Amino acid sequence: MAASRARARRSAAKTSRRSAAKRDGVVAMLRERILRGELAPGGRLPTRRQLIGQLRVAPVTLQLAFDKLRLDGFVTTRGRAGTFVAAHPPSLHCFALVFPCSPSSESWSLFYTSLIDAARAIEEGSPTRFRHHYDVRPPVDGEPCRALLADMAAGRLAGIVFCQHPYELIGTPLLADDGLPRVAVMSEPNSQFPHVPAVYPDIRSFIDRALEFLAGRGRRRAAMMTLPHSRDEWLPYLAEAARRLGIETRPRWVHGVPHDDPTWASNTVQLLLAPEQPDRPDALIVADEHILPHAAVGLVAAGARAPEDIEVVVHANFPTRQQVAIPVTRIGFESRQILEICLKRLAEIRRGARARPKTSVAARLEGERGPSPAIREEAKR
Repeated sequence: MAASRARARRSAAKTSRRSAAKRDGVVAMLRERILRGELAPGGRLPTRRQLIGQLRVAPVTLQLAFDKLRLDGFVTTRGRAGTFVAAHPPSLHCFALVFPCSPSSESWSLFYTSLIDAARAIEEGSPTRFRHHYDVRPPVDGEPCRALLADMAAGRLAGIVFCQHPYELIGTPLLADDGLPRVAVMSEPNSQFPHVPAVYPDIRSFIDRALEFLAGRGRRRAAMMTLPHSRDEWLPYLAEAARRLGIETRPRWVHGVPHDDPTWASNTVQLLLAPEQPDRPDALIVADEHILPHAAVGLVAAGARAPEDIEVVVHANFPTRQQVAIPVTRIGFESRQILEICLKRLAEIRRGARARPKTSVAARLEGERGPSPAIREEAKR
């Protein structure tokens, strides 16, 4: 009796595997026809009777295939009218937003949050959709990478936006030149994956706008706080740009502090603004918004008033906005503009056009109207 039941289970499992294989074969065939454009968006599929005859499958197998294609967004059913290709299939309208960490991670950035907010805004009233992929980093056989690779293999993506330089993924299928458009938020194109254009917030434009604003407010002595790793990238340009505007900066007024420990930012501001300091700065540029809450605590502790004693300018990624107890001026980048440029580059690649290898986005004051200089430059081309 036990042996008979075991044989029955093995037979049922074998039948189930054969059925799944047939279903997957039908899914792959119909999806490929949709991807090639043989079955156009909004077009009606052959009738079930026709497909059953052409493919030589059981009605239940075809139904399971339709269920899978509908779940992935490739087809819709309209009752007796039949089954139709979706008006906006994911292969044309769905994009992956790829993050190297998760929102619960200490490495998570407010810039990533602003990109998610921008993606939601783009989705409103638009066929464009985004799939968020978190923790995409080696090993590639880990679940986050496998999930992205599955979306790619199933044709569920029109393109991929890497939300930071994907240097950890060099040499993996995630960066392969396989026809799927890709773009990355990074400062320079990478010779190891030249098919991936770069889109980047121009940090120098932030420094320029911050110093121009401070000069217009009559400030002449500017301090700066940023993250430690920004030293080589920003500091030489800060000194040069400040000299052009007649603003004084001093090495001891420029500090790199970690964003994950509030003590250092607060202590540094208190030191800069201590009453016994003979030549305190009258302006503070907070070049990373993660530092702002801790710097604000230090400013209050030092007894300094903003903007009377010191004008504070902070780097921002709009529309994300941190609330602090002191008046600050936000200068930064519209994440929606960054994301829209990424989508434009992906569309160019899909059309077979040669995408610009690098596009920088200029900083703007919060509430400033009109397109940024980078967007105006786009319009001229």
